Amino acid sequence: MIDVGFVNFPVNQPHIEEITNGFTYCYIVAIDPALDYEMLPNNSFVNIDFEVKSINDDVTPKKKTDVSKMTTEEVINILKNVDYSKIQNKFVSCVLLGSYDSIFQVKGDIINWNCTFGDLTHEGKKLYYSLKKLHYDKEIKILTLNKF
Repeated sequence: MIDVGFVNFPVNQPHIEEITNGFTYCYIVAIDPALDYEMLPNNSFVNIDFEVKSINDDVTPKKKTDVSKMTTEEVINILKNVDYSKIQNKFVSCVLLGSYDSIFQVKGDIINWNCTFGDLTHEGKKLYYSLKKLHYDKEIKILTLNKF
């Protein structure tokens, strides 16, 4: 593990493969699903708006896919059917926790590593709780974005 910013990235981990032709960004975001962002004056909330290869959060269950029994064409078809277009959500708050100049992928699977609360440094966990305290009535998530 190597800490960059507020995140311990999984460098040199036996179950993680490092892909060096990309970037990983970890954000902590506060979301208010009850607000209608289109009705707000000046659309004053934060928006992450850049092309990414994959987006994962720390709370959505991940489906493990065993690629050892799949052909290359089957793996490519799975990846083609996932929509990785621009993030359209607007957030109440958004803080970049850390970035790294590689993408991390779970060995033997097609899913990418995603940052969770346990991957945060001590200071990152304090920042998480501070944001949770500030936005006590919002949903707090850690997003991991991968860009090629």
